[in-house]
Amino acid sequence: YLAVDLGAESGRVIVGVIQDGRLSLHEAHRFLHNPVDLPSGLHWDLTGLWHNILEGIRAACAWCAEHGHSPSSVGVDTWGVDFALIGADGELAHMPHAYRDPRNDTAYEKLIATVGKEKRYDRTGVQFMAINSLPQLVASHGADPTLLGRSKHLLFVPDLLHYWLTGVAKVEHTIASTSQMIDPRTGGWANDLLEAMSLPTQMLGEIVPPGTVIGPLRERVAKRVGAPEGMVAATPAAHDTASAIAAVPVDPKRGNWCYLSSGTWSLMGAELDAPVLTDAARETPFTNEAGVNGTIRFLKNIIGL
Repeated sequence: YLAVDLGAESGRVIVGVIQDGRLSLHEAHRFLHNPVDLPSGLHWDLTGLWHNILEGIRAACAWCAEHGHSPSSVGVDTWGVDFALIGADGELAHMPHAYRDPRNDTAYEKLIATVGKEKRYDRTGVQFMAINSLPQLVASHGADPTLLGRSKHLLFVPDLLHYWLTGVAKVEHTIASTSQMIDPRTGGWANDLLEAMSLPTQMLGEIVPPGTVIGPLRERVAKRVGAPEGMVAATPAAHDTASAIAAVPVDPKRGNWCYLSSGTWSLMGAELDAPVLTDAARETPFTNEAGVNGTIRFLKNIIGL
C-alpha cells in the first residue's frame, strides 16, 4: 500500500508492506513545500505538490517492483481546512488559499457577527478559528460573489489530489469535519448554516467514509508512475490527525485514553463515541471532528512546532 502524507510544511510518500501480520514501512520520497505569496494572497503551490507526489509514487512503485511487491492502492492525507473549488469544466475555479492568509481574519469577524458563536458551535461542534474552511469560504465569496455559484465541486486538498489521480470527485468524512460546515450529529453538510449566510451549497458533494475506493488511476497517471494494472486510489482517514489517532496502539477494553499529536499544530484530545456540544466544550474551546469507524475526535488545538 502507498501512502502520501502531507503536513503543512513537508510531504512524504511511504510504502507499507504487511507480511505475517506485521507492517513494515519504506520511505520512498520526502520533500518540502510552502505556500506562495501572490498579489491575491497566500496560496498553496499545488503544481509543485503534484509533481512531488507523482515522483514519490513513481519511486514507490519502482521500489515495490525491485522487492517483489505489487502496490494495490494509494491514498492521500493532509493538513485540515484548506480546499479547492472545481468548475463545470473540471478545472480549478481559483487558486486555493492557504489557511494562514490574513484575509481570513476579516471574514472570521464577519462570520461571528452574522451567525454568532453559540449557534455555530451547536451546528458544527468546531472551535472558533479564522483558519477554518467556513471563514475561508466567506472570504472567497466576498472577493468574488460569482465564484461559489459557478463551482461544481468543493474538494479539500486530499480530495483534490484523489480527484487528480482518478478523475472522480468525492469528499472524505474526516477532512470535511475540519471545515466547520459539517453537522457532527449526522456527519452531513450543515447546509442551513451556509444558506443562512446566503452562501451557495450546490458544490458540496458526496461525503464518503475512510477506506472508500475512489477509483482506478487515470491512464496517464498510471503510465507516468509505472503503476501495476488494477492499482486504485483509496481514501484513508484523509485528515492527517485522524490517521495518526487511528494508528495509536491502544486497547479500548482497557479503559479511556487520550493523545497528544505534535506537528505544525499540537492537538490534545480523546476518541469518543459521540460529539460533545456543551457550553463548557464551546468555551474551553474543544472541537469535534470525525474519526475512523464512526468515532469523534474531541480535541483542542494548542501551540505546535
